Amino acid sequence: YKRTLLNRLRLDAPLYHYKAVFEETSSWPGDFPGRALLALVSLHSAFDGYSTVQSDIKEHPILIYLVMFFYIIHREFVSY
Repeated sequence: YKRTLLNRLRLDAPLYHYKAVFEETSSWPGDFPGRALLALVSLHSAFDGYSTVQSDIKEHPILIYLVMFFYIIHREFVSY
């Protein structure tokens, strides 16, 4: 539990803030947003039974931007 909670707290680091997640710093577009989304989903699953912590994860500020990011990518991909 402690290690998983520390992983959750790490999501508050500047590296996971909106601007940092969406900067293209690698040759793999979408890599970091994908990792951030995977981290949030994995943490939510790991805290099954801890509804307070799960609610905190669902309300993480970056989540809405990640959902929008992948929606736009999906929409562009499907339109081809």
